[in-house]
Amino acid sequence: MRSLVLRRLAVLPLLLLGTTLLVFVLGRMAPGDPAELFAGGHQADPEVIERVREEWGLDDPLVVQYAHYLGRLARGDLGRSTTQQAEVTDVLRRRLPASLELTVGALLFGVPAGVGLGVAAARRRGSAVDDATRLVAMGGASVPIFWVALMLGYLFSVRLGWLPLSGRLPAFTSVDEVTGFYTVDALLQGDLGLFGSVLRHLALPVITLAIVPAAVMARFARASFLEVLGENYIRTAHAYGIPPRTVVWRLASKNAILPLITLLSLLLPALIVGAVLIETVFSWPGVGTFLLEALQARDYAVVQSVSLLVAAIYALTGLVADVSYAALDPRTRRP
Repeated sequence: MRSLVLRRLAVLPLLLLGTTLLVFVLGRMAPGDPAELFAGGHQADPEVIERVREEWGLDDPLVVQYAHYLGRLARGDLGRSTTQQAEVTDVLRRRLPASLELTVGALLFGVPAGVGLGVAAARRRGSAVDDATRLVAMGGASVPIFWVALMLGYLFSVRLGWLPLSGRLPAFTSVDEVTGFYTVDALLQGDLGLFGSVLRHLALPVITLAIVPAAVMARFARASFLEVLGENYIRTAHAYGIPPRTVVWRLASKNAILPLITLLSLLLPALIVGAVLIETVFSWPGVGTFLLEALQARDYAVVQSVSLLVAAIYALTGLVADVSYAALDPRTRRP
């Protein structure tokens, strides 16, 4: 296990370095001049544009710009956002908890629902439950998520008025930010009314975002449990009269859950990236809207920092998945 962790950690710096190079090159290849955008657009004075270009080091050769970027990154400096006029680190510190709260909520809601549907379908293969689960899973993975967000917002907020449509808190309401996670901060503040309000604002975006992991998990859980339930040791357990619930959750789940661990490690960073549309529809002040604003304004520092952050999350969740997989199944360990 120690050698496995060390091997994964040794690859991590190379992965992050490759990500910085790829994002840096692709960002410079995109059309448009960020200095012109920052100076005011096509009507800006050429002298002002040139001063902006010099101030931000955009007139240096690309190799020099990349070297400067790596030097700042080694010091923990992610640069300064031209759109926010603030350090990228400070903006990410404020916005990342909002995105993580949304993403973790979607996983906590979607993953158990998806696994439960998949197991129910596998236990009743060929039944109406199986057909309905496959139909729901296929629909959840196929329907555009922004359309679902608009429809749920229209139904539960506009028509029924049950849930708020935007923001993390009602207007003129504040929370003492300790962690940046409003659910946790409301509980630390001891205000259950505020905690309930936070949950009501989380409900629509979390349910919308949870549709994708629920659908994906349902399909993979069904396939994985079907494969394991067909094994000889499962048939033997049934022959000995062991209750079906015990066979599924005590015997089959130990092997069937292994492929889902890898899938789960891919869902977390994918949801952070995919939350851009959800954050836009529900006016959620997270990293997704920050990235969208940066892309529109050619804010290099933000795009590079968010890309690096997502790559790091992918790598770390992959490391956790590999270690968990090896801990649960010793056959996957290599000497």
